[in-house]
This record gives sequence, structure tokens and C-alpha cells, in this order.
Amino acid sequence: MLEEIRNSFRNGNILQRIIILNVGLFVVQSIIFLLFTVGGGRDTFSNILSYLYFPESPALLLRRPWTLFTYQFLHDPFGIFHILFNMLYLWWFGRIAVEFIRERYILPLYLTGGIVGALFFMLIYNLSPEFQGSSPLLVGASASILAIVAAAATIVPDYTVHLILIGPVRLKWIALIAVLLDIVGITAGGNVGGHLAHLGGALTGFLFIRSYQSGWNWFDGWLAVWDNLMARFRNEPRVVYVRKEKKTTTRATVTEDQQEKMDAILDKISRSGYDSLSKEEKTFLFRISNEK
Repeated sequence: MLEEIRNSFRNGNILQRIIILNVGLFVVQSIIFLLFTVGGGRDTFSNILSYLYFPESPALLLRRPWTLFTYQFLHDPFGIFHILFNMLYLWWFGRIAVEFIRERYILPLYLTGGIVGALFFMLIYNLSPEFQGSSPLLVGASASILAIVAAAATIVPDYTVHLILIGPVRLKWIALIAVLLDIVGITAGGNVGGHLAHLGGALTGFLFIRSYQSGWNWFDGWLAVWDNLMARFRNEPRVVYVRKEKKTTTRATVTEDQQEKMDAILDKISRSGYDSLSKEEKTFLFRISNEK
């Protein structure tokens, strides 16, 4: 079983790797928590975990900068349903997103959504008189995953999914309901920090896709730096990044026949969902999207 997990992590796509990392850390964390609890050191382990969770205090963040990243891959040891639904959302919406954007953008978007969500949580907690005197800690991948959910809903808002007991629902309504639930959660007073982070993550996903569609990609430069670092260690040729200028005559490059075919495919997605497309139709849509 461990060998299968290792192979899945080594050879799987980025969604599988993120899920395996989150679940693996949750299992290890839970086992260690159990051992500490049996040994009477439950509070000790809780204090150790607090050094990996994101704080609301800027001064504390300066002493623990790693928490900007570590909190995104950890979950409360008692929150099994939290991590379960987080991973399901990541898998469902992540699979849709990678059909329309490059797979290698998923991890940077995940991390950026988590960072923006955490900083938004910190900003509101330190500016609003409502939260003065409280010192919550932020933990969980929800903000990161909401960035991917919002990205998928922004790039294909009319993509239809079939929900049990509900039926066909378009992505834009699922994302909108998720955002509204977080707004209601803030006013209701339950897990306010988490809901604030969710909104920051969702905003990140929305803005990334809007920038992506306008021709400005947030991550290509960083990915080129990363590729060059890896090439240096592996003695491979350096990767040269050339930013593509936005074309002002983009729509003129799409022929009338291509436009008609694309409109028919989009209509089919609206009626029956993306999964109803043939492999040829998916390939055509992906190619046209990249040309734009």
C-alpha cells in the first residue's frame, strides 16, 4: 500500500500529489496526537502544532514566517470531515480547472490563494474593533482550495455538474453559494477567521483567471525561475522565459468556421456538461482557448 502511495505521488498529477500530502500529514499528525494524548502530553503537542498554524498577529508572523505555507497543508486533528470535504472539492474542481489552464499553475494558485486568504484574515482581525483581544490560529486548506474553485467557476461559469438529490447545477452558482455561505458565517460568528480566509482565497482565484484571460499570467515568471534552479541542479539547459505580449487582433485569428464550432461546443457544455464532449471537441476547445 505504501508503495502504491509513493508511486501515485511520484507519477500522479499535481492534484493527486496535493491530496496525498494533505492526507498523509493529517494521518501522521493524528497518530502523533494520539501518542501524546495516551502519554498525558496532549497540551504539549497542541502547543507544538500552534507553531505551524497561521497567527493573527503580524509580530508573531515575523517570528514564524513558515506558517504562511504550513497551515495550508495541515488540518485540525479532530476535523476529519473538514479534510474530507476539502480534498473532495479539490479533486472535483481541480479536474475541471486543469482542462482549461496548464496543470502546473494549480500548485502556485493553491499556495497564492492560501497566502492571500491568510493575510486577509490577519488584516481584518487587526483592523476591526469586533475582533480586538482575540488571538485565533488559522489552519486548513480551505482558502487554497477556494482559489481553485473560484478559478474553475470563472473560466467556465456555465459548466454543469450533477449533484446528488439536486440535479444539474452550473459552476457559477456553486461558487456564488460558497461565497455567500462564508459571508453569512462571518456575520453568524462561527469560525470567522476561516470564513475570512475563504473569501481571500476565492478572490485570488477569480482575479487570477481574469488576468489569465487578459493575457497576463501571474506565475510564468516564477515558474521559469524555479525551472532554472532545477536545471542548475540537474545540469540541464537553462529555461529562458519570454513574456507573450497580449495580441490586439486575437479575435481576427479565429475563423468563422472555428467560431461556429466553438459556439456549438459551448452550447453543448451548457446543456449537458463538459464530460459530454468528445475527445476531439475537448482538444479543439483547449487549442482555441490557448490561442486566445
